[in-house]
Amino acid sequence: MLRNQARVEFNIWGAEFDPHVVTTELGIKPDHCWMKGDKVRPHIPATHREARWAIVTDDEEWTDVNTQVLKILDRLDIPSKMDTWEHLRTTYQLTYQFVVVLSLREDPIPGMLFSERCLQQITQIHAEFAIYSYMQCIPEQRMRSALRAGRIHRHMRRA
Repeated sequence: MLRNQARVEFNIWGAEFDPHVVTTELGIKPDHCWMKGDKVRPHIPATHREARWAIVTDDEEWTDVNTQVLKILDRLDIPSKMDTWEHLRTTYQLTYQFVVVLSLREDPIPGMLFSERCLQQITQIHAEFAIYSYMQCIPEQRMRSALRAGRIHRHMRRA
């Protein structure tokens, strides 16, 4: 059975910065990075509008998103590098952003709790925080079962 999954991303966005400078100054290798103007894909002429430096967790069964955020915070080592984080943000006019991406495949949808440590470190570097959720298609057999059990209403059915 498919389960709800979650992924957490930490992104650094900016119009004019070199992600390799961030890598060097922080001493952390990103999972993804690109420069403004780099091609989105080799065979597509579209280019990135901003530079990005990112650390991303794998998609994991959604049991505790806080644990995934903590994995990223441990890699970022914010408390010991606070001066560097602030220097980068102000010098290059960067936006720091945490994103939780939820792939919802079943009912009920679990809740979320973020620890004080997570919230303190996120606000310490002036990071934005976003949660995006995507409902995955429910196979027809599960749809009928959910209808019979009253977990979804007929007006919510697919056409």
